[in-house]
Amino acid sequence: MNPIKPMEPVLYHEAFDDPAYVFQVKWDGVRSLAYADGAVRLINRHLNERTAQYPEIVEALSYLPEGTVLDGELVALGGMGKPDFYRVMKRELAKAPGKIADLRRRVPAFYMVFDVIAWDGEDYTGHSLAERLERLGRYVHGSEYVRVVESVYERGRALWELVEAQDMEGIVAKRADSPYLIGTKSALWKKIKVWRGMDASVGGWSEEAGRVRSLALGIREEEGLVYIGNVGTGFKEDQWKAIGEYLRAANGADAECPFVNRPRDKTLTWAKPELVVTVRYREIGSDGRLRHPVAEGIK
Repeated sequence: MNPIKPMEPVLYHEAFDDPAYVFQVKWDGVRSLAYADGAVRLINRHLNERTAQYPEIVEALSYLPEGTVLDGELVALGGMGKPDFYRVMKRELAKAPGKIADLRRRVPAFYMVFDVIAWDGEDYTGHSLAERLERLGRYVHGSEYVRVVESVYERGRALWELVEAQDMEGIVAKRADSPYLIGTKSALWKKIKVWRGMDASVGGWSEEAGRVRSLALGIREEEGLVYIGNVGTGFKEDQWKAIGEYLRAANGADAECPFVNRPRDKTLTWAKPELVVTVRYREIGSDGRLRHPVAEGIK
């Protein structure tokens, strides 16, 4: 079977209730399709094969009949049992067999299955989502590493509030009568995201006309301070001024880059990562950068 690009949702502004829709938790991981074609293959939304990176999931799906395609999200759990995008990216990017074996032990991955595109050679793309979900629940076996995502009918607001309370990524609203439109971003599916928050260390800043324009942020990982992007909104003018005065006083011209993944931005002035800011954001992208970050305060 030739790999296909998955159907994608559009961004929607708020949760809603509607009897015509099915609602599912949006898992913070790597969108991937599983193909049973002589052997199980895992291929992400960019059509890059990642079968070798997730041996435990390949083994758990070994029972699938040939001619089957599942759609889901590869996730790894962090603190409090919540999906952790950075942990799953370690699995996604590992290449050496020894590294993969080590990560399999330390960072187990899970496949959250939410749709079935084909089963045992039968194409399901023209069937309604409701029909596909019925078959998914009947055919796919939950296991230690494979979970079938629960679907909630009609009550999207309640699910969104639960996800918000758990500080998870958001939900996806899907019309129950929607076919599976390969490689299409369609309003038949709507993603509704929760603003998320974190504390991040300031490892640098950029200026414009003597005013701090943005802060370079990082989080602590095993390998050191990992750069996750810049934030340039949220503070009031007098706060930006005070931050600039503090950073200039606390850091000399000889300060070195504190990030293990050095940013390419040549306008940055490096800082000792002592200042911690609280930011809210929509999501962490596949490049490891915060999307739509807004500064909310200083710790």
